Amino acid sequence: MPLPLRLLLVVTLLENVASALIQTGLFFFAEDRLGFTAMQNLLLAVLHGATYVVGALLSHPLARWLGERRALVLVLLAEAALTLLMATRPDALTVWVVSPVVLAVYGLKWPIIETYVVAGRTPRQTTAAIGKFNVTWSGAVALAGLFAGYLIEFEAWALFVVSAACSLVSVAICAGILPKQVDHLPHDHPERPDATTTTHYGRLLTSSRWTMMTAYALERIAVPLMPGIMASLGVGVAAATAWTTLLAWARTATFAVLGAWPGWHGMKSPLLVAALLVPPTALLMIEGPTLAWVLVGLALFGVWEGVAYVGSLYYAMVLKNAAVDAGGAHEAVIGGGFVVGPGVGLLAEKSAAWVASSAIAPAWVGTGLGLSPLALAGWIGGIWPLLPREPNATTDGHTDDVQTVEA
Repeated sequence: MPLPLRLLLVVTLLENVASALIQTGLFFFAEDRLGFTAMQNLLLAVLHGATYVVGALLSHPLARWLGERRALVLVLLAEAALTLLMATRPDALTVWVVSPVVLAVYGLKWPIIETYVVAGRTPRQTTAAIGKFNVTWSGAVALAGLFAGYLIEFEAWALFVVSAACSLVSVAICAGILPKQVDHLPHDHPERPDATTTTHYGRLLTSSRWTMMTAYALERIAVPLMPGIMASLGVGVAAATAWTTLLAWARTATFAVLGAWPGWHGMKSPLLVAALLVPPTALLMIEGPTLAWVLVGLALFGVWEGVAYVGSLYYAMVLKNAAVDAGGAHEAVIGGGFVVGPGVGLLAEKSAAWVASSAIAPAWVGTGLGLSPLALAGWIGGIWPLLPREPNATTDGHTDDVQTVEA
């Protein structure tokens, strides 16, 4: 039987506040309190992405070894301890050494939480559960952004103490309510996808994963740069963190719509539009000439990132029957974006600086050139799986050829 969602959503909210304060707030903290440059923030983001991928890939073996509940409780305890350690010494050395380990812990926890949210549910029930889960986590990220700047201005340790407190409350809830292991939907359940649906969903999963990875890569370029972008537009740190949450609010609204309307299942068009529009909206939020344009970029980017995220998580969970490795692969793709994005961001920064110093074009042209390899990869990976296929003689007239499902 699937677990009741209410307390799982409370854990989701708490854990996303805890995560967002570090994953996003830390860059504002590093710029405001420690004097980090844009290049240093991008390098830190690369390190965060690499450790996040490691954690995500280890989540399934850890859950199989310890059981889902014990693994999750231990991971959350480690998260709280590490964040409190950062509070005791909120300096540059701690940021460089401890925060990447915290990101590895984040990579460990989310696939297990996602399995508890979805396991035992039919595909239709999965839509509603994922919708509520997505709205909760994305809304929590937006809420954390609203007060992260005030915590940074208040005391150096405040950001980390609040994050740790959220984790400790989550530990108490998970230890008290979660079963040791989750129950999955029987593989012979009549609502499990048939071979034709599996093939089609496999292509949609591939498309959504490419677009999602591109979106997260571009987001992890924008987030480390956003303190400098907002400062150049005359926005203070408290207001800057709040304005930056517009991306999360737009994504949350998208999650709410898709969670309430299952009609998008199996549709190619939302993923096609998302693949096309993610790169140009990212360029707008990074190089918008005024605050208004940057905010437009943040909002539009949040919508299309949300579409790709929902597709990626839904199709993976349905195809893999809510296994932890489905969530692990989903989070690893996100972590891949965390790694690739800041690396490309360093290239874009240098390209923009060269173009601006040469006075041959506006700086945004240089940024666009620097981002173009990532944009091109996202367009190819996101669009190619959606193109029509030639009929395959072995599929009894079905117009989709057979391919191995990536999940």
